[in-house]
Amino acid sequence: ISGIRSLKGRIFFFLIFETVMTEEFKYTHRYDLFDLLAEIFAALLLVGQVIMLSTALSNLPDVIPNHFNGNGVANGYGSKYTICGPFIFSVILFVVLTLLSRHPQLYQTRMQKSNKAAEYKMTVKMILSFKPILMLVFFLISYFMIQTAQLKLTEYLNYLVIGILLIVFSHVIYWLIRHAKLN
Repeated sequence: ISGIRSLKGRIFFFLIFETVMTEEFKYTHRYDLFDLLAEIFAALLLVGQVIMLSTALSNLPDVIPNHFNGNGVANGYGSKYTICGPFIFSVILFVVLTLLSRHPQLYQTRMQKSNKAAEYKMTVKMILSFKPILMLVFFLISYFMIQTAQLKLTEYLNYLVIGILLIVFSHVIYWLIRHAKLN
C-alpha cells in the first residue's frame, strides 16, 4: 500500500510541478488552473479521437476518399485505414509537446541569462496552450475524414481549412507578440 501511495505521489508531483535544472539555476513551473485544464482537454480530445476512430472503422467502406480539390470534390482515394494517419500524428505531437512542456530547455533559442526564467515560463505556457488547439485540429480532421468517407459534410471542407488556419495562425501571432514584449 505504501508503494502505491508513493507512486501516486510521484505521478501527482510530476503532473503538477516540473523542475528544469540548468547549470545556472533551477526553474520550477507550477501548473495553474489553465495549464491543468489545457492538459486535460488535450488528453480528452486524444481519447475522443480513439473512440471515434474505433467505432467508425467498422462502418466505413474499404476504399474512401482521402484527398479533395479546392471545390470539395474527391480526387484521391485510399484504404479506410488512412483515417488513422491524423491520429498517429496527433499522438506523436502530444508526446513531443508533453516532453517539451516538461523540459523547456530543449527548446531554448536565444535566451538571455537575465530573462531565462521568464522565457522558460513563457515557453511552457505556449506549449500548454498549443497542445489542446493542435489536438482539436487533428480531432476535426479525423471527424471530417470519417464524415466524407460516409459522403456527408463534404460541402464544409473549405470552412474546415479556413477555420484551422485562423485558429492556428491567430495563436501563433498572439505568442509572437508576447515573445516580442518579453524581449
